[in-house]
Amino acid sequence: ASVMAASLPERDLVLQCAAAPVSYSAYLSYCRTVRTAATIARGQGIGLRLAASDLTSEQANILAEQLNAVLAGRRGVKCETAMQGMIGFIRRQSGEAPQYIRTGFSRLDKWTCFSPGDMVVIGARPANGKTAFSINMALNMARKGKRVVFYSLETSAEKINDRGICCWYDLNFGEVKACATDFPKPDYDPDEYATLPFEVVEASGRTVQWIKTDAIRRKADVVMVDYLGLIHGKGASRYEIVTQISQDLHAAAQETKMLFIVLSQLNRQGAGGEPNIQDLRESGQIEQDADCIILLHYADRETGEFVVRVAKNKEGEVGPMKFVFRAEHQNFREVENR
Repeated sequence: ASVMAASLPERDLVLQCAAAPVSYSAYLSYCRTVRTAATIARGQGIGLRLAASDLTSEQANILAEQLNAVLAGRRGVKCETAMQGMIGFIRRQSGEAPQYIRTGFSRLDKWTCFSPGDMVVIGARPANGKTAFSINMALNMARKGKRVVFYSLETSAEKINDRGICCWYDLNFGEVKACATDFPKPDYDPDEYATLPFEVVEASGRTVQWIKTDAIRRKADVVMVDYLGLIHGKGASRYEIVTQISQDLHAAAQETKMLFIVLSQLNRQGAGGEPNIQDLRESGQIEQDADCIILLHYADRETGEFVVRVAKNKEGEVGPMKFVFRAEHQNFREVENR
């Protein structure tokens, strides 16, 4: 065994493991130790190559991608034979149900099946609730233990958290914004919100590459981006820029196996009527790349009546759902369709 171990990568660590007393109950810990050490070693090797002074910009970008792949736990291209596919299928069907990421809205969860690696687009016209809806969804996911990182490209972290806290504790958002001295302080436990696995990152002017790298560093399960049109990109025209950003976001979701929920503004044309997929701004590539598209529409601002339409869904049904948006508390409630 020692001779065989000596021929393997990271052989010093493998030899130490081989010589250590065997405790089968701790084998998972041993596996994690070896995997962690191997990841660090591979990352250090790439880091040393990045530190070289004679790299071109293209070579540096390639190495950065390789480093991201190592940190995300990916090792090369995955390939499955038909036999492996059938074995995996039988194992999945005979084991536990797939662990989808729930939105916290029961009817929406019945229609959609968000999985790690998906790209979900939430679209709405300006001032039509997309940020509030995404914060609601983020907190619901964090409540279930998912690590959610919210990348805000236009709003400060303080304002996002103010809205999140009002949503969580059912506080009056107007009074919170006014910092009213007579604001009735309810009896709530601040630790409920403070201990959620939820982070807000100010990302104004950042690129998809930067967001992906930062999300890997933070070990996110869910990445929320508010919003696509503000991500920095390159291209000869706005159409080319948005097309490339959409493709990069889709690739980032698949490569990192994180759920990417990306907000997108809709065209103002036809304001007042329910939006459709064709209203997505600036590039049809967004529609092509998204696994699911959800469109929001304020049907009646006085009553808070809201329509949440699943416009594209690779994993289930499409159609409208009725919600109520309580703007004064920054939260959404599902309404039973009659």
